[in-house]
Amino acid sequence: MSHLGKIMSSTILLVILLPATGYTAIVIVPDPIGDTFGSGPVQHDIVSTHVTLSATDITFEVFFNEMIAPTSSSSDGVVGYIDLDVDRSSLTGEISHVTDLGNAPSGLGIEYYVDLLSEPFHPGFVELVDANTNTTIDPALPISFSADSFSVAIPLSSLASGDGQVDFGILVGTVLESTDQSVGTVIPEASSLLIWSLLGSTILVGVVVRKVRFSFANRN
Repeated sequence: MSHLGKIMSSTILLVILLPATGYTAIVIVPDPIGDTFGSGPVQHDIVSTHVTLSATDITFEVFFNEMIAPTSSSSDGVVGYIDLDVDRSSLTGEISHVTDLGNAPSGLGIEYYVDLLSEPFHPGFVELVDANTNTTIDPALPISFSADSFSVAIPLSSLASGDGQVDFGILVGTVLESTDQSVGTVIPEASSLLIWSLLGSTILVGVVVRKVRFSFANRN
């Protein structure tokens, strides 16, 4: 199990909404080390997925147990998909790549996906695809790579629901095979107002704290 898996329980709660910046939800999905299922010499192994939800974007940052690179600069670079089930129903949308190409069903019916296989065609960018029509949604999304992670932000305006509620699946591998997968959920919920008093004057601060119920079913 990864170091994250050792210190985190199955429920992770961290959401803050500030009036000037909108809300921020951070969901962390740990994944066991060494649970890859490919047979080739390069086995890209997910350690964790960090999902950050803002008022305008949902950002996925995926961390690995080894050094990685984009396929535009390495034949062993990371490829794969970020599957998005925005209505959170397995009865709608298309079959997920995790179910189709992974080693266990995801339970997702996806409306959109991010295609990492598109990165070599425009280095530094990946395509967001409407899964129902198989059409690319412009513009392409910037993707950044560190030594052991990649990160991509998806505008909520590009998604039908636009509210950040999503079941997601991550499938990664090489151009030859899939090697690892993980799934999770982000659900923002409205809750409370805070009233602060400062220097004898009562100030109503529009700070809404939103909870994120977090559930995941990592696959071995």
